[in-house]
Amino acid sequence: MTPRGVSIHPTHDLGQCLCRHRRVDVHTWRLCWLLDAGFDRELAASLAATTVDLHALLELVDRGCPPGLAARILAPLPGGDR
Repeated sequence: MTPRGVSIHPTHDLGQCLCRHRRVDVHTWRLCWLLDAGFDRELAASLAATTVDLHALLELVDRGCPPGLAARILAPLPGGDR
């Protein structure tokens, strides 16, 4: 799946995603942004449940970075919480 335009700015698809949910919590909001930016559903769901910097992810995608690579770039390092 390829990005559909500038991801840090909402598109019509984002609005549709948010409208499909009765209650929009932070997880759902993050999920909709990631899906709108071109992340596949499985990766978007796993990222939405983390504290990874959403804006940094979207900016990388805006600059042409594939979504999967953007997620790997911003993934925490193993043992980084020591």
